[in-house]
Amino acid sequence: MKKDALQAAQELEILTGLKLYSERGAAMIDKILEFAVRQRVLVLMGALALLLVGLWSANKLPMDAIPDITGRAGAGQHHGASTGAR
Repeated sequence: MKKDALQAAQELEILTGLKLYSERGAAMIDKILEFAVRQRVLVLMGALALLLVGLWSANKLPMDAIPDITGRAGAGQHHGASTGAR
């Protein structure tokens, strides 16, 4: 079965021009998956850190509950800014 996978990868390398297998026969994705399985706690901590950073960023993103679509505010003007007429 491993020979079939190696042969399929070699054929795919010929078709795509990409190097999928090293001289030892281990694909890079295999090494990444091996690391992820061996270091489950580290991978889960990294995923949790990315989730927390994403939630923090989403929380800091300025959003209007009802956006102003009137087109009156020009570039650099803030809502409620004086238009010059009094």
